Amino acid sequence: MVARCPACDQVLLRLVHDRGRAWLDLHGLGRSFADRRDTAIIRIFVDTGMRLAEMTNLTLDDLDMDYEVAVVLGKGRRPHSCPFGAKAGQALDPYLQVRGGATSLFGSVRWPR
Repeated sequence: MVARCPACDQVLLRLVHDRGRAWLDLHGLGRSFADRRDTAIIRIFVDTGMRLAEMTNLTLDDLDMDYEVAVVLGKGRRPHSCPFGAKAGQALDPYLQVRGGATSLFGSVRWPR
């Protein structure tokens, strides 16, 4: 997947290598908690382009799985919507099933928030 300049169609940024995307499609959903969490994080990053700080501050209340959108607080503490695709939603479902009652959506394995 690449980002292209709309005016000249030149490749500006390679977002995810095609082989990496194919690997995620085949092997992304592992069985362990960490595998499920990491796959969901990668899918959300790829689909939304949100910042790391926005990702780490996500809570379960910030997700709307019906409309496939996450509401994040961006720079200046302004809320904005980050829509994500079906594959990110499919990666989130198994993670949400095994996730504990932590406040943060993506707490670490050792230090859940």
